[in-house]
Amino acid sequence: MLLRLFKSNSPIIIILSTIAGAALWIPAFVGNTAYYIPNIKTDTPLFISLYEFINVSPLVLKGVAFLFILLMAFVLNRLNFKFIFIETKTQLPTFFFILLCSTLPFYQTFHPAMIGSLAFLWAVYKSFPIEMERSSIKQYYEAGFILGIGGLFYLPVGVFLFILWVTQFVFRQFTLREWFASIIGFLTPLVFYFVILFLTNKEYVFVSFINDFISTNRADIVVKNMSLIGIIFIALILFIAFVYLASIIGARKITTRKNFIMMLWIMLYSIISKLVYPFIGTGIVFFFAFPASVILAKYFVELRRKIYGEIAFALLIAASVYTLIVQL
Repeated sequence: MLLRLFKSNSPIIIILSTIAGAALWIPAFVGNTAYYIPNIKTDTPLFISLYEFINVSPLVLKGVAFLFILLMAFVLNRLNFKFIFIETKTQLPTFFFILLCSTLPFYQTFHPAMIGSLAFLWAVYKSFPIEMERSSIKQYYEAGFILGIGGLFYLPVGVFLFILWVTQFVFRQFTLREWFASIIGFLTPLVFYFVILFLTNKEYVFVSFINDFISTNRADIVVKNMSLIGIIFIALILFIAFVYLASIIGARKITTRKNFIMMLWIMLYSIISKLVYPFIGTGIVFFFAFPASVILAKYFVELRRKIYGEIAFALLIAASVYTLIVQL
């Protein structure tokens, strides 16, 4: 059966997930779907320069975007196996991440949030093992520094410094030195970039961008009413998965419980950030897809009712395909 196949730990699942993702991206590669257009007021100068460098054609932009999705899925896969988000070895998080990030055609092109979310995943990778370290100042500085690099291309990633601070409470005792280390790490690339601009008499570029960024809201995508059916169904499955896991997680190992708490924090904070911070657009979906993929994967792996699992898994894929088609 389909779910049984994708639940396995075989490397072939990575290939099948890539093929499935490529199939969802067919309309973007062969059709005339919309692609991201940089906004000089809300996109960083470095991202605009990078965008112009690779903007050979819409096809190249979409190809680079698809490679970013695969790269993020690979990093998530490494996170899962290193920190054991899911006790049973499975490649399912990779599949769900590619599926969720490919459901809306607006993100099937090169988007600044892809760089920001990749930096976020990498920062999480650096911050999670802190529990086993006697001194974690270096790790927090590195995690903040990685987020700062991401901020040079997608400044809203800075709000996810909060998640690094949450790991201090979840995995170990909070200390001000480590808190400051993450902030200093984040500011280091930004200050270094400003110094370079200052030395080349281009500091006005940075100052002008910050002023425009603060005063301008990021435009949201337009979701067609009919596609809400598919989105609501995906959200319903995710909610059921969360409730189910919350009911059984208390009986699991401490490490498993802490990982689940962190997934919950990241997922809720992604939603809250979109509602609270006016400068964050719907690119937040890439950050949300990280914990959502883990929770969905853990839910389908834990399910004992095989028939229900197969049906729900097939319907989840169908809902994603339906949403994509309706939005085209």
